Amino acid sequence: MSAQVQSSLRIQQNNLNYQSQPTSFNPTITGTNGPTPGATTIPTTGADVTFSQLTSLGGLCRLMNIDKTNYVTVGMRDKTTNVFYPLIELLPGESYVCRLSRKIGKEEVGTGTFSGTNTVFHAKADTASVILLIDAFDP
Repeated sequence: MSAQVQSSLRIQQNNLNYQSQPTSFNPTITGTNGPTPGATTIPTTGADVTFSQLTSLGGLCRLMNIDKTNYVTVGMRDKTTNVFYPLIELLPGESYVCRLSRKIGKEEVGTGTFSGTNTVFHAKADTASVILLIDAFDP
């Protein structure tokens, strides 16, 4: 099975005129599970996101903020310290495709005191709860 991902970026603002070359690639998909977990309500207090339907992580994931007014931040939360580490911000209506790391919640990468086994994928709405569409697939 295969998938197709297309991506490009164009910015025109004052003297800035940037356009990336449109790219596309066709990653091979061998798993059969997904999309999961689907439409998820994310409150301002935050919510952990699980991918229990998937056989393993490391597959493609589409994130879309369905809200028309509020933004949502996605990152990792350390369950021991309850510290949230923001990584991605989705404004109202924005959608992005990425590949989830196969290391989410499994192990420490690199050096330091960070413990990957205590971390979870986490999202947090800004002003009011939002619906975040999370379509993750097996690799």
